[in-house]
Amino acid sequence: MEEFWLAPFVVALRMPVLAKEAHHMATGRMSLGKRAESERMVTEKIVAMNEGVLLACVEITRLQMELGFLAVTGNSTGFLRVAQAVPHRIAAAAAGPGGKRMRSNMARLSAR
Repeated sequence: MEEFWLAPFVVALRMPVLAKEAHHMATGRMSLGKRAESERMVTEKIVAMNEGVLLACVEITRLQMELGFLAVTGNSTGFLRVAQAVPHRIAAAAAGPGGKRMRSNMARLSAR
């Protein structure tokens, strides 16, 4: 949930950098070899989304095995406990890479 509050700060810290980049591109002073913040912003999101999908699939597989084991052994209380946590565990696994990138962006952009 902490990432929810970090997102506006990261956007606010990125805006001056993106404005400077847009000005340099409009005036023709953008060096071609320099990796732009806008490019980094987009590629980070794509990579984080791919990692999040992969980690969500891994968590789903773990949950299937865990629930199957609990069902076979007859542990109904454990089964219900795990079944109730399924949405949270999958969402946490999927959101992990994005949150990690957001925290690193906050540290990187606030140091400028």
